[in-house]
Amino acid sequence: GRIYRLVHQARPRQSPPDIARENTGAWVERLAHANGFWRDTAQRLLVERGDRSVVPAVRGMALGHGSELARLHALWTLEGLAAIDPAVVSRALQDVSPKVRVAALRVAEPFLPDPSFARAVLRLASDPRLEVRRQLVFTLGEGKGPAFEDALVALVHADMDKPVTVEAAV
Repeated sequence: GRIYRLVHQARPRQSPPDIARENTGAWVERLAHANGFWRDTAQRLLVERGDRSVVPAVRGMALGHGSELARLHALWTLEGLAAIDPAVVSRALQDVSPKVRVAALRVAEPFLPDPSFARAVLRLASDPRLEVRRQLVFTLGEGKGPAFEDALVALVHADMDKPVTVEAAV
């Protein structure tokens, strides 16, 4: 069979980047690309190359880019480079995007033994979005101590009518 590529006349075809020749820093900008393939590829290449010289640029994107998807990919890129720090995660826990807050909860788990950081995580128990509270239930399972157990019980009690919360707690 033949493979045809249908392209809109008003939209010129973009040529793919030369991955082998581009430096690692050029891929940081692609974490904010409109096409999900390029965002995923940029994240994968940045993590695989392990070039920590891009950490400041990725951190800046995670903290203040206008696109929630760019902030999300930047957060996971930092985690993949083992360059995630409590300051970035604390800011991401307060992000306007629930997707970023969920990701921040996931990458926050190694920092839970710090009491001040644990308090920042526990504040999300009153988050208006169910997906954030559900992830918090999972994250609380990684914490140790009565504060985490009390928060878990309170979340399950508050969202008893939401099967996803009960299943997450189980």
